[in-house]
Amino acid sequence: MTNLGGVFLAACERRLCLRRRRSMRRVCSARIPAPSPLRKSPPLVEMMSLVIERLEPHEIEGGPHKSGPRKSGPNISGAFESGAFELSSLAGWNQTPDDWRRLIELSPEGCFKAVHAGRIVGSVTTTPLGNRVAWIGMMLVHPDFRRRGIARALMLRAIELLRNRGFATIGLDATPLGKPLYEQLGFRTAWGWSRWRNELPSIAGAGLSTRTAFGRGDRLTDELLAIDRSAVGFDRGEILRSLAQASSVVISDEGFAMLRPGRVASQLGPVVAKTATAARELIDRIGVGSMRPGSVIWDVPGNRPDADEIPKSLGFVPFRELDRMWLGDPLPEGQPRWVHAIADPALG
Repeated sequence: MTNLGGVFLAACERRLCLRRRRSMRRVCSARIPAPSPLRKSPPLVEMMSLVIERLEPHEIEGGPHKSGPRKSGPNISGAFESGAFELSSLAGWNQTPDDWRRLIELSPEGCFKAVHAGRIVGSVTTTPLGNRVAWIGMMLVHPDFRRRGIARALMLRAIELLRNRGFATIGLDATPLGKPLYEQLGFRTAWGWSRWRNELPSIAGAGLSTRTAFGRGDRLTDELLAIDRSAVGFDRGEILRSLAQASSVVISDEGFAMLRPGRVASQLGPVVAKTATAARELIDRIGVGSMRPGSVIWDVPGNRPDADEIPKSLGFVPFRELDRMWLGDPLPEGQPRWVHAIADPALG
């Protein structure tokens, strides 16, 4: 009887211990919060409702458009209430609707939008730079739809398109927000660069106090386009001609400079010149030193140590950092000392 009693007590104790363990598991599991849809992958049904298709010119600003209702696609009303321009505006970027239109004109088949429930929630553009190099830009996702795989889906579509077209090098300029995704997709950092704004009085004087009107000025010659090819290492002649139509342009025998309107401030760039002295003369002639504080943005390349000397002398101050990245073959080196201002993060 004693042995039977001991066995019975041991069995009861094991059952009690098992119950306690189960109870603890229920308590512990109740303390773990459910995964946030903004941090984890969204439900499958939500991803299935995401459509990636070509971005059309009338979808830049949204609203009704002259071409009439859309015959196909997820938005049967004929127009999106908000367009792609809203995405760049929400991100604080400087591109205008005209900049968006230029990107579509340069690559009509290579610009995409992500649509969810009849709303544009993401975008990406691709731009050929000659036969070997292409650029990815305007990689944007609406703040309410981030961390749901939309950016990855757009990037994969853009990369697939450019690879199928035979481009050996794909470049982009990465914000800190987008850089981790680009690294996951295989992009590597070439060098960093910074965005500057005129905040202080010019140290060395303003130079000429006037400039030509936007869309007017000197014409880019074949000799200047050849200088640009040597400077950047690829052919962006078509892009430069398009930018010149909307910019103030000044030229010399050694280079050229452009200044064009932006959403937040005028954009200086590109500026290409064989010497720093020639670059400073061009920038003075275009009138940057005489413009009111906060009215000019200058994207300064970071692949040479003295690139910030002219911006500092004209009262510019850095306020944002980005990284130039590449996938495939490395970006051409060109002549870094000839490039004094980047054209546009969306264009390379």
